Amino acid sequence: MKRTKKSRVEWALGVLGLTMPVREADVIDAMNQITHSWEDNLQPEAWEAKRNAQKAGGILLRMIEEAELANATAETSDPLLYFVSEDAAKQARENERKHKRKIMIAGAAALALILAFAIPSAIANRRARMINTVFLLRSTLDGNTVETMEDYLDQLEGEPEVEVVRSDYDLIREDIGIWMNAEASPAQRREAYYRLLAFDEARPAWYLMGLLDLQGDFLPLIRDSRFEGEGLHFELTVEEDDVWNLETNLPSSYDSFKPYVLQISTIARDYRLINENDEADIVQLYRIQSVTETQIEIYCYANQRTYVLNRIGS
Repeated sequence: MKRTKKSRVEWALGVLGLTMPVREADVIDAMNQITHSWEDNLQPEAWEAKRNAQKAGGILLRMIEEAELANATAETSDPLLYFVSEDAAKQARENERKHKRKIMIAGAAALALILAFAIPSAIANRRARMINTVFLLRSTLDGNTVETMEDYLDQLEGEPEVEVVRSDYDLIREDIGIWMNAEASPAQRREAYYRLLAFDEARPAWYLMGLLDLQGDFLPLIRDSRFEGEGLHFELTVEEDDVWNLETNLPSSYDSFKPYVLQISTIARDYRLINENDEADIVQLYRIQSVTETQIEIYCYANQRTYVLNRIGS
């Protein structure tokens, strides 16, 4: 079931441990605290906590930006996220109407002063917050915050302070688009993944593992790719109707007279045979230990050996 705007905000506030009203600085501080608290933890729950924090932060930052734009005539230049409740929304609209009446009464001179001083100041404050967010996202980027990063960089075009981030991001913008595009070919996504991984390793200021974290899923790295070595081969292909086919001559040991069917784990790590007539009759075949840009390491249960095969082509 799709979440309403109010429920998304309430979820995000709960993840970050915040309460209404909330400022952009509060969101950024909470994201930083959660990210740093799990920084050295490589367990799945750590990745989940960091991903949730980044997603929640992205939701609140976008909502705050919407609130800021919607309440541009408010009497405070520090944007607060008030509009999650209907009462708060009505109050904001009433404040706006009162403020408009004040402007009309004040006349043209007061309006000129507002335009000359208040608006430039609000714009400058907003740009400063956007700049801070860009530098935060550089070290916390994931699939939920890519859109925010690109939007802010576009809005900050020509801003010298973010030029170093922009020039770096321009190097990876296309590869991020390919990696996040489920319709791209397996080879294209795999090549983009390894280019992004190399970028992440070469630039300490950037952290892309939130974007590249596969959670042990080897499928994007091995799908439709052939590996060979020592006269052996291993190739997993996926057809359009999501049928997985394994072609390999790696050692295996099982009774060929039994009606075994191949079962592959959803993350393409484990391969085994299951007897159609007896689900308790299971034969373990292979387990993928690691995959790099050029090689795959596979453990064979039949002879308890690990084989390193080389990737052929892309």
